Amino acid sequence: MSGCAKGCAHAGPASLTLVGRDSRYDVVRQGRAGDTPVLTGLNLEQVIEQVLALLDAERRPGS
Repeated sequence: MSGCAKGCAHAGPASLTLVGRDSRYDVVRQGRAGDTPVLTGLNLEQVIEQVLALLDAERRPGS
């Protein structure tokens, strides 16, 4: 998780990165906090729902 797109807490790439922005969250897959997010402007409930869906899709055969 990163407090902002600068990614000071973890500058390297990660499989999943949450970036705080304007009291909302962006989700970056396979990248750094400053990379283009796959999801943007989510509230906490949406983050949980979307991250669980992404992880579930990864676990399915053929994903």
